[in-house]
Amino acid sequence: MNSTTVVGYATNDGDHLCCDCGDDTGEPLFCGFEVDSPAHCAECGCLIEGQSLTTDGRDYVAGKLVDADAPTPTLDAWADLLADHAAEEEDEDALLCYRLRSAIHSVRSAGVAEDAIAPLVDASESLVARLLER
Repeated sequence: MNSTTVVGYATNDGDHLCCDCGDDTGEPLFCGFEVDSPAHCAECGCLIEGQSLTTDGRDYVAGKLVDADAPTPTLDAWADLLADHAAEEEDEDALLCYRLRSAIHSVRSAGVAEDAIAPLVDASESLVARLLER
């Protein structure tokens, strides 16, 4: 994709539509359009590809990732988006926190006994706490 590639459309009421759901009647969104929070299609809910996060957008996503208790498909997509645009050490820390918590959630969901993973959980939470103190 390049800066002339249309990746979606902006509607008159402020919504975004992906190319599959939108039509040529809205204002085109070109690859690299900047957002303060991730733009999802108002029709199908997919994350619109090719967007770029502003500094406020990176801060917003990083905050949501750090506050997440469990992974979701939306947060997974946001983590990938932030990884593509991480500019600060805090962005990388937020990604690491989210990925650690996601891994712990996956292990717990697989039915592994809590006492078997307790050292992993303790070490991960300790690391997350240190990262958040920076």
